[in-house]
Parts: sequence; C-alpha cells; structure tokens
Amino acid sequence: MVDVIHTFNQQPTSILPGHFLPLPAELPETRLVSRLCRRRILPGSPSLRRRTQRLLPAPATMLSLVLTVFFVHVAIYLVNTIGASTIDGLLWLLYLRLPTPTSRTARKQQQLKRQVLEQKHVMNSTSSQDEFAKWAKARRRHDKTMEEYEALNKTLTAQKSSFDWTVKIARWLSTNGLKMFLQFWYSKTPVFPLPEDWFPYYVQWIVSFPRAPLGSVSIHVWSNVCATAIALAAEVVGALLVQVVGQKKVQKEAAPVGAEGKAQ
Repeated sequence: MVDVIHTFNQQPTSILPGHFLPLPAELPETRLVSRLCRRRILPGSPSLRRRTQRLLPAPATMLSLVLTVFFVHVAIYLVNTIGASTIDGLLWLLYLRLPTPTSRTARKQQQLKRQVLEQKHVMNSTSSQDEFAKWAKARRRHDKTMEEYEALNKTLTAQKSSFDWTVKIARWLSTNGLKMFLQFWYSKTPVFPLPEDWFPYYVQWIVSFPRAPLGSVSIHVWSNVCATAIALAAEVVGALLVQVVGQKKVQKEAAPVGAEGKAQ
C-alpha cells in the first residue's frame, strides 16, 4: 500500500487534457496512511495487540479495580448468606449503644418496662377485696407507667422503621448499586489483559464483552467470575468445616467407649 502511495505521488496531476501541474516534492502521506489505518489494519501499521495495550490503564488502576469488584461481590455474598434482617438487627443494636437521643429513649423504655412488670407483680399479689385501697393505688401507678411505656414504644418503633429504611438504602448502594455503577462506568475499561496469542479470537471477544478492548477482560465478565468463585469457595469451606466438626464428634464419642473397655 505504501508503494502504491509513492507511485501515485510521483505521477503529475492532470487538470485539462494536455495540461499538467507539477506536484510538490513531498505529500502528506502520513495523513492518507492514518485514514486508511482507521478503516482497516494495513501491512506495516500498528497491530491490534499494540492498539489494545495503548488503551490499557495503569497497573495500579487495574489492580484496584480487580480488588474493588472482588470485595463488592464478597459483601453481596455475605449479605445474601447471613440475611438482610439479621444484619439490620445487629446494626440496630450497635446503634442503640451509641450516645444518641434514640439510645436514651431505648434505655428509658427498658426502665419503664421493668417498672411495669414490678408494679403488675405488686398488683397481682395484693387482694382487691381485702386491701382495696392498696390495690387501687398500685393499679393507678401501673396504668400511668403503662401509658408512658406505650408512648415511648411507639416513638422507638417509628425511629427503628426509619433506621431500617436508611440501612436498606445504604446496603443496596454499597453492594448492588455500587456493582451496577462500576459496570456502567468502567464498561470500556479493561480489568486486565490476556496473555498474547494464548486464546483464539472468539474467546477474546467473549471475555471482552460487551465494550472492553479486544484481548482484555471486561468488568462484566470479571464480576461473573468473582461471584461464581466466591460461591464455590464458600461451599468448599463449609463442607470442610462440617467434615472436621463431624470427625471431632466421632472422636469424642469413641474416647469414653475405649476408656470403659480398658477398665473392664
């Protein structure tokens, strides 16, 4: 192709029959070659592998993206395994231990609950016929404390409902929401490159789907790999733990039997 361009440059340009204009000594061949290179890969132009490597980010960026996607999927797996309601309950208990108005309301509610139980015990131990005055006084105290307790309980229930919604939104944003954002924002960014000439073209196209450069792994493929690997690793670890615990139980049950046999 370059030889053809040279031949074209050496021929004069004809405007009218019999009239020719001299060409300059040099033509901007690089522009023509660059335009042709954009359309297809020409002999002597940069290969597809070199172009892909130019698009690759810095190694530190790729490593941080690899680890970020991996830990996001670890968090998603833990939430799905432990349970969202269990995590919400644990976070609520931790929140009540902080010096906040909600924690003070919760402590006062617990105090009123104990008082209600004590006053109810006193009221039940007092005869309403023999000691009616004492029983009526205990009943009035019990009813007043019960009203305060129910009011605080309603307030605390509303605060817990608001806290649960906040935790659900934060949990979704930090897990599935972050995963979707990373897949959208880094859809054209390769997570890491594939070894050169190790895989055929169709494999490179699949692992770079949908928008990563050819010859690299896309963030969508890497996300699926992380989710599958974490699930399989968790199953293997769980099976090993069950096997180890079962062996220990068998050994503990066999030890007393051996001791009794020796004694006989």
